Parts: sequence; C-alpha cells; structure tokens
Amino acid sequence: MRWSEVVEHYTALLKTLSKEELPKDFEPGPYYSQLLFETYYHLAVAFQRQNHHKEAVQELNKAIDVASIPKIACQVGCVSRTFLHTPLFARRAYAYVKCGHLKEAIDDANKAVELDPLNPDVYCVRALVWNTVKEKKRALFDLNCSQKLKPSHISTLIIKGIIKNSLMATEGTQSLVKNKDHEKAYKLDKTSKNFFDVEDFHSPKMDDFYDSCVIRSPSQ
Repeated sequence: MRWSEVVEHYTALLKTLSKEELPKDFEPGPYYSQLLFETYYHLAVAFQRQNHHKEAVQELNKAIDVASIPKIACQVGCVSRTFLHTPLFARRAYAYVKCGHLKEAIDDANKAVELDPLNPDVYCVRALVWNTVKEKKRALFDLNCSQKLKPSHISTLIIKGIIKNSLMATEGTQSLVKNKDHEKAYKLDKTSKNFFDVEDFHSPKMDDFYDSCVIRSPSQ
C-alpha cells in the first residue's frame, strides 16, 4: 500500500521505456506496446489510490492511445478500439467522477458497456456512475442487466442492495423488509459485508471495492 513508491517505480520504468533511452534501430513490437500499456494503466491506479485523479486521467489517456489500432483506410486519424479499452474506460469513468466531469464519466461508462456488453462488471460501473448522479432507476436497470448475465455476481448484489436500502429508507420501510440481495451476497462471500455501505463513487471504501469487486485489470 506504499502508493507513492509505486508511482516512483512506474515513472522510472516509463523513462526506461522511452524511445530516447532505447537503441536508435529499435523497432517497437507488440510486447513493447503491451508493457507500455500496462505501465500507464497501473500508474493510473496508483495515482487514484493517492486521490490524484487528474493525474490518473492523464495516464489512462496515454494507455488508451497505446491500445488504439489505427485504421489503415482512414486519412484523419481514425482508430479501432479493442478489449483492452474496457478496463481503461471503466477506470477513467471513476476518475472523471472524482474530477467533477460527470458527463465524461457517463460517456466512458457507456463506451465500456458498448465494448463488452456480455461483461457484468461494466454494468456495475455504469450503475455506480448513475447512482453518483442520483439516477437510481437507471442504475437499477443496469444492475438488472448485469444480473441477467450472472445471477450470482457479487458486485451487482452489493450495489443493488444498497440502492434498495436507500429507496426503502425514503419510503420508511427499511426496517420492515429484508435485503435479499445483501443476504445472497453474504452467502456467496462473507467479505462482501465490508462493502454494504458503498453507495457511489464518493464512498471512502470505493478504491478497495473497485479493485477487488468491480473491474479487473487488463492483465487478469
């Protein structure tokens, strides 16, 4: 958890990987691009862990550029996206929320869903964005989509239970109804109880929840 040292080491690695430090006849291949991509991504994670979300956005932008494939027939810089973009857009959505750029966060969450519509994780990410901007019905819609893909998806159950608790509290019925989503999540994983109060991207526990439950890194 020594995130400042993580930043220091990844920054040093990026300096080593810069073309100025490599032989003049070096020709970057797929492994070089993959390493560069992974380094930008994990440096962004380290910045987020220090609550430096603006810096995280900058590193994620670089990772997105590295992962983009230029379209040969296009003369104006068109690029194609790959599966590697999914975690990048999902994590940048989080960073954008913390920077106060809510429209950009929603756009990135939409992109993640469009890229990987069979992945229940991305619907959880978009649900968290919706819940952050108080759009609970839209959040529940995404969580229902996620649950159709994987009924036992723990992150979905956690977030859905949180939203239902919030709605029941508004109606004054919270103490009268059991939270079946949280009960199911707890049966599947006892540690899920630690996140039953994580409501949106402003939760103090969001970093741990996001890394352990919501979205995997590109290398996983």
